[in-house]
Amino acid sequence: MKVGYVRSNSIGEIEIQVKSLAKLGVDKMFIDRTDKLYLENSQFLKMLEFLKPGYVVIIDEFECLRGNSDMVLEVLKELKSKNINMKVIGEEFNDISEIQDYIENGIGRYLIDSDSY
Repeated sequence: MKVGYVRSNSIGEIEIQVKSLAKLGVDKMFIDRTDKLYLENSQFLKMLEFLKPGYVVIIDEFECLRGNSDMVLEVLKELKSKNINMKVIGEEFNDISEIQDYIENGIGRYLIDSDSY
C-alpha cells in the first residue's frame, strides 16, 4: 500500500503536495498543517500507527521532515526494522537508506533542524 504524508503551514503548498501524491496513486494520505514535524497529536503519528510491513510512505518534498533530525532518524530506523519503505519524490530518494545517508552524511541534518528551509 502507498501511504502519503503531507506537511506544510500553507494551504496552497498542501494542495500542491496532495495533487502530486495523488498522481502517484497513493492509497491513503495523512496531512499536517504546521511549520515543523511533530509527533504529539499529529497526523504523522497516526500514519506511523497505521503503517504495516510492506507499505511505502511517499512524501513530495524532503522539507516535510523538517523539525528534529534525531527524531526523524529514529523514526526511519523503526520503519526500516518493520520493513516499511519511504520515498521522497522531490529529491528522488527511493528508499530509507538513501534518506538516512542524506541526513547523517549530507546536508539533510541541517535542513531538518533549520528554522529557515
